[in-house]
Amino acid sequence: MENEKLLKSIREIVSEENEKTAVWVQKEFLNIGKRFDGVDGRIDGLGVRMENLETRMDNLSEEVEDIKKRTENIENKLDNVVYQDEFKKVNKKTDKRIHALELKIEMKPV
Repeated sequence: MENEKLLKSIREIVSEENEKTAVWVQKEFLNIGKRFDGVDGRIDGLGVRMENLETRMDNLSEEVEDIKKRTENIENKLDNVVYQDEFKKVNKKTDKRIHALELKIEMKPV
């Protein structure tokens, strides 16, 4: 009989400990769920931030292309510009040729 009481007492203690363990495990699983919710929120936030970064990168790419086009346009304009020194040389040669022609046709220089 005493063995039965002892066995019953042990069973009650084990049952109580099992119940405590089950409650603790349940709480931890709920905490894990909350943590996963937080992680999911952070991941969603990262997705939005990545989309924003992609948009900004696309905008930057467009701006770089625009700058390249404008730079090429400026370079083309500069290629068509006669540089001052070159212009002076051409002007001097032209003045000499005009003067020589004026002398040939006996026209008074202006």
